[in-house]
Amino acid sequence: MALSAEVQKLVTELKLVEHPEGGWYRETYRSPVKLQTDKGERNLATLIYYLLPAGVESRIHKVSWDEIWLWQGGGVLDVRSYIGDKYQSHLLGHGTGAIPQQLMPAGTWFNAVVIEGDYVLAACMVAPGFDFADLTFR
Repeated sequence: MALSAEVQKLVTELKLVEHPEGGWYRETYRSPVKLQTDKGERNLATLIYYLLPAGVESRIHKVSWDEIWLWQGGGVLDVRSYIGDKYQSHLLGHGTGAIPQQLMPAGTWFNAVVIEGDYVLAACMVAPGFDFADLTFR
């Protein structure tokens, strides 16, 4: 899929790379503080930029820890939490029915799709800190 000029500019300026779940990302913070979890040692928290262009739906996945989505710009993102094959919409953005932050609790199956605009740029914070070993795809 070809990226729009605006999306390509953000990818370049923010030095983003492709994310295995779809879209683009770059880690911007990893706490130096460590803690022990039932999955081993983890950083206290991590933070990334996450850019999802319109027309790309992220893969359904879950993370072992709480993930907080913080809207940074663009349109509106539908962050969908799943129970079985049914989902609940959580609109991330600015405007009617959307809010600028959203929590996906630990172990929640979810994905995301842009429903308004050319893209959505979000920041995603995971606590305890994200490790790819804690990511499961459906």
